[in-house]
Amino acid sequence: MNELIKVEGLKKSFITPVGELNVLKGIDLSFYEGEMVGIMGVSGVGKSTFLHILGTLDRPTDGKVVYRNNSEYV
Repeated sequence: MNELIKVEGLKKSFITPVGELNVLKGIDLSFYEGEMVGIMGVSGVGKSTFLHILGTLDRPTDGKVVYRNNSEYV
């Protein structure tokens, strides 16, 4: 199977009045062609934040997301 998305060391934090809130703490993950994936967890654990970063609606604090485009990574 071909790798479509590769996530390396993904971190996301937000600054709040009481300090820094670390939501994503170093995710390493790959998604492959033809694979079906579910993102599950209780409320407030970062599911939407993770999907917003994958969908390029938000930027990570650290780490990277690599997308394959016609056999080239961008």
